[in-house]
Amino acid sequence: EVMARRSYPLIYTFQFAVDQTIEVTETTLKGFVYLITGKLSAKSIGGPIMIFDISKKAAEAGLKHFLFVLAVISINLGIINLFPVPILDGGHIVMYTFEGLTRKTIPLSVKEKMLTAGLVLLLMLMAFAIFNDFSRYISVFMGI
Repeated sequence: EVMARRSYPLIYTFQFAVDQTIEVTETTLKGFVYLITGKLSAKSIGGPIMIFDISKKAAEAGLKHFLFVLAVISINLGIINLFPVPILDGGHIVMYTFEGLTRKTIPLSVKEKMLTAGLVLLLMLMAFAIFNDFSRYISVFMGI
């Protein structure tokens, strides 16, 4: 591996981090579009077991790979958190924007129903991801 000397290493490092974050964000958003349009199978959605497996393999490959995987996971969670699902931050942003534009508060009973629906949706996604994990790794669990 060749080491290069940079005249402003902190500026270079910051710019590289920004560029990588933009690239990972674009790739993540493309992945969500592919999931919605059917270009990517829903079986590719993973849960905690898949995250552990990928993290383990990255750690075995070295600190640089492990930190990159952690950054990718963090960016993915940040993007998902901004989705306009009522229980997530993106849902709250939509509700507050709606209230600001209409100058009326959404009735508490409506907010409760929206948050409950968002929670159910999120729990279903989590259950689906865990189901995919078990389907993907069943041979490992069963010792086959």
